[in-house]
Amino acid sequence: MGASGSGKTTFLNVLAGKSVRLDITGDVLFNGNSSKPYQQLGLVSFVPQQDYLIPYLTVRETLRFAASLKLPKSMKISEKYATVETVIAQVGLVDCSDSMIGDSWRKGISGGEKRRVSVAVQLLLNPSVIILDEPTSGLDSFSAQSIIDMLVSLAHSSKRTVILSMHQPRPEIFLAMDQVALLARGGGLAFAGPPNAALPYFESIGHSIPAAINPADFLIDIVAIDDRDEESEKVSVERAEAIVASWTHSSATLCVGDDVIESTPVPHINNADGAEFMEQTSILMRRICLNLKHDKLTLWGSFLEAFAIGIVLGVIYFHPAEDPAGILSRKAVLNACNGLRGFLALTFMTFKLALEMKVYDRELLDKMYSAPAYLFAWCSVHFVVYALLSIIFSLIVYFMASMRTDDFGFHFFIFAMNNVIQQWLNMALSFVAISITRDFSLASVITQFAFNLFGYSSGFFIPVGNLPASLRWLHYINYVGHGLNLLMVNEFGNHRYNCPGVPTNDYSTICNGNTVIASSGFNNDYVIPIIALWSELAALILLAALILHFFPVKVLDKPAGLVSKTSIHKENSKRAIWNAVITSIEMEVIPFERIPVTLQLTDVSVSLKSRKYVYSIKAEYISKTLLQSVTVTFPPGQLTTILGSSGAGKTTLLNLLHGRLGNFLAPNQTAEISGSILFNGHKYDPSFSQQIIASVRQDDSHLLPALTTRETLIYAALMRLPNSWSKQRKLQRAEDVMVELGLKECADTIVGGERIKGLSGGQKRRLSVGLALLIDPRVLLLDEPTSGLDAASAKNMILILKSLAASGRTVICTIHQPRSDIFPLFDRVLLLARGGRVAFSGNQMNLVPHLQRLGHPISETNNACDAALDIMSIDFRTKELEESSSCRIEAIVQAWQPGLDPIENTSTRKPINAKSVKKNLLHVYPLLISRSMLNLRRQPDFLIARILNPVISGILLVIFYVNTPFSQTGALSRIGALVGLCTMIFNGQVGCLSIFPRELAMFRFEQEDGTSTVESFLLAYISLELVLDFIGASLASVLIVYSVGLQINVGYVVLVTILNLSIGDSIGMAVCTYFSEPGFAAQISSLLMVIFLQMSGFFSFKMPIFMDWINYVSPLRYVARVLAAKEFVLSVSYSCDSSSTSCLFRTGEDVLKLLGFPTSDYSFALNLLGLIICFLVYRSISYFVLKSK
Repeated sequence: MGASGSGKTTFLNVLAGKSVRLDITGDVLFNGNSSKPYQQLGLVSFVPQQDYLIPYLTVRETLRFAASLKLPKSMKISEKYATVETVIAQVGLVDCSDSMIGDSWRKGISGGEKRRVSVAVQLLLNPSVIILDEPTSGLDSFSAQSIIDMLVSLAHSSKRTVILSMHQPRPEIFLAMDQVALLARGGGLAFAGPPNAALPYFESIGHSIPAAINPADFLIDIVAIDDRDEESEKVSVERAEAIVASWTHSSATLCVGDDVIESTPVPHINNADGAEFMEQTSILMRRICLNLKHDKLTLWGSFLEAFAIGIVLGVIYFHPAEDPAGILSRKAVLNACNGLRGFLALTFMTFKLALEMKVYDRELLDKMYSAPAYLFAWCSVHFVVYALLSIIFSLIVYFMASMRTDDFGFHFFIFAMNNVIQQWLNMALSFVAISITRDFSLASVITQFAFNLFGYSSGFFIPVGNLPASLRWLHYINYVGHGLNLLMVNEFGNHRYNCPGVPTNDYSTICNGNTVIASSGFNNDYVIPIIALWSELAALILLAALILHFFPVKVLDKPAGLVSKTSIHKENSKRAIWNAVITSIEMEVIPFERIPVTLQLTDVSVSLKSRKYVYSIKAEYISKTLLQSVTVTFPPGQLTTILGSSGAGKTTLLNLLHGRLGNFLAPNQTAEISGSILFNGHKYDPSFSQQIIASVRQDDSHLLPALTTRETLIYAALMRLPNSWSKQRKLQRAEDVMVELGLKECADTIVGGERIKGLSGGQKRRLSVGLALLIDPRVLLLDEPTSGLDAASAKNMILILKSLAASGRTVICTIHQPRSDIFPLFDRVLLLARGGRVAFSGNQMNLVPHLQRLGHPISETNNACDAALDIMSIDFRTKELEESSSCRIEAIVQAWQPGLDPIENTSTRKPINAKSVKKNLLHVYPLLISRSMLNLRRQPDFLIARILNPVISGILLVIFYVNTPFSQTGALSRIGALVGLCTMIFNGQVGCLSIFPRELAMFRFEQEDGTSTVESFLLAYISLELVLDFIGASLASVLIVYSVGLQINVGYVVLVTILNLSIGDSIGMAVCTYFSEPGFAAQISSLLMVIFLQMSGFFSFKMPIFMDWINYVSPLRYVARVLAAKEFVLSVSYSCDSSSTSCLFRTGEDVLKLLGFPTSDYSFALNLLGLIICFLVYRSISYFVLKSK
């Protein structure tokens, strides 16, 4: 136990062997031996604060797979499943055992239920030592007690060592422990021993427990640091240091000593007793199949991608003629099938693996299976699925593009086989990249660099023999080149084309298929490319397996920070950030008369309808009642708490009160609401909700990870507080809130996230509350404000809320496990039963008498809140207990009538008369710019990826096209360089999948509170984005123009590249906003960009007329024509030397004619104007999508 910042999580990580980056001194001994062998054998399991679960499995499926992997192979499968059912009952998951885990796209079980699943998984792993970090976080009191009872029973019955950390243990939990270690801030040990020895010890050193106080709360309080003001902080620091010093020098022998080390070694089951390699692979394959089956978004997205790109390519290259342009079109469609579709797979698979590897890393540390078993199972399942999709794609393109039909079976087999292998190779490359780094941004840079390297050297634009001498070795490992070689041999080998009406002296050679093959530097041979492709696939899989096996990820929860905290501290001490903020412009805020607000709900019911299959033709719905006939009043000036077990509808009620219920529904869900909700007797009006209501969510995902606590609050204060306040006063308000919430010590610590080490979960919770407290809401709604807080911080939080309520506000919060001295601070209580039914509503002092009248007495020594939650919770441990507890709850619900609460009959209050406040764009804009720049600058990998992606593309172009001559092959190489400039549009996805989602989450949070608008957010985001685009585009353009020797003015290239990058960003933003699942959004945006690229004109020379009309909405149509018009100047000539197999291009005009591009200056101006219009249109689309969502 210990307050926030006392080192509980660090201590547990050290015991579990997870903290590899810490400088650790001293010894950690297991049975008198080094702990490492125990940890390496998987005898130590660790349940972190964050849950790592497969989203599209049910609870029962998740646990059955864990049991199959880890329980002894001597057990029958029926026995393993019976063990699973026992554990499900023990942890209280019976009611949701067939519910999906869920994620942001498909809603599943609650956060508390996920916590219980994580604990249940660890119980099935059969370890000797179980270490749990906050196992009861997010659980109601009854569920928390049930889990602790189970852990105590497990420790005593099976002789396992169970170590856990807790913030606010109820008295029964505290006394159930065999040993207690109390940590003070800074990790000093204040006490270690049996819980019944703790109070006598502290009394002996002058700290006696007050009457009717939870012993655990008392112990945590006396070693906690109260940093609300300097005097309190000084006193509490001195007290804590004295207690730690007293324990250090104490001669008392309170804790068990050497007998632990000398005891008989703890029995354990060796890791080999679990599933072996082949069985692990089989189990994992079944699990991956089941998860993929339920992952409708990935399946439908992948099918849509294969089908759509097949149809589009088939239409663009529909029945090409047997003339030089048609032959080049055939070569282009082969290149598209071989390379561009693989590029689509790269981005999506890299993103998908970045998510899935979180679960893999968690399970690998638990020794559930080996790395090769996981890789083999993953590849087996996904390779089969994507092979089927590749065959569908092949069937569509082969016939629509009129590929050769002689010896059809053989040629189609080769074509389809190559498409399948190319998909597999790209998936394997994604696995290699994600094995090197789990960060999507860096992994995507690796995959795109490798793919572009292979693409440029594939032989499509530059014949293999013409590659720079230093790069010709790439031909031997280039799977894209080998694939193109195989497809060209399959299509052109020993085949001649008619080429009607073509003069023999100009085009006779290109009409010979063997000549087309030779023009790319390929041999007319099937065997070598096939052997090379299969060898490269095996090599990539082996490389991924070796990296996963020998370089596993050691730390899961908080990797080493990317930001120097020393530099942050210096920045804050100088206050450089705030001196740069524009302060001359203030936001116009219309002052309101503070009128108390009463919320009155009458017979309110909410039912949730979920479409069973999101994309099925026949709609099948599953209905679930969230709230049922809720009649309650929330008066001003009072602090009301909503109590209830998991699934009682507490969060649903808060979202309903703020009018945000729809924001938290999945795309396949709709909510049906009945009854009335009145604010001072008037119906809810969204126009004034932002002015009178502030909310604190259950999660803290809206916080920007690279900002410090102080910076987060100051930016919010500068944007939210009224213009009557000076800048200094706003800054002081932020400091005051920080002190009130005990955040002073971590003021200069970054928020942190999955990639950046920062604030603890409890500190983030307080920061979220602080953001709501900055403004002056008349109604304050808080979902679990004490979740993750230690006992002292939780009490301080409730005291703050109590004072806010006393000032005339209506304060409503949910709470799971209030300490005994917190419950009396609440003025009113709303007690909800499962299913959202009211069991009690009224003054908190009336709760205990009411339950007593119904035959459920609560002792004065018990925590009334814990007891009430125990009474209202269904006990799923056995069928008999479930039935009896359900009957008890039903009787209590039926006994409650709204008239029993006297406040229900009070008269209607005053009208609100709130007016919406229009935000001044000039005030919010510079603040958003400053904040985004700071957040981005502290995440250098994002910044580097954003700027260097176009630069890396430019470097690759320079490597392959440096000093391109004015020859026939040089003309093709120049076309290749221009194609490379067109592909800059794909860089927009990096921002879509890495930077934009976090910025969007923060914007949504601020938009709901009325702080920011779509216009200000989009303008700030675009401004910063254009700066980064300008830097990347300028560097790339200068490199390409002067190193390749292009004829285009570098200014044109910079302008076109900036517009191209920005349009890609706009497409990514629009798609990522519309589709909340980033992986699916990446598939859609990539598909659009690939289609645009194929229609640009560099690949397709004669498209159907209707496709030409569609092409007018493609930005790459204009990019290609603008660049080509300035590169292929009419007066420039291209030599036809003796080594040329044909002489297609004598002048720049010949190139433009073959491409079908106009040659006049007027057409160039129109195309440049069209590109600018595309920029504005796609920016507008992203704006309207953001506005509508």
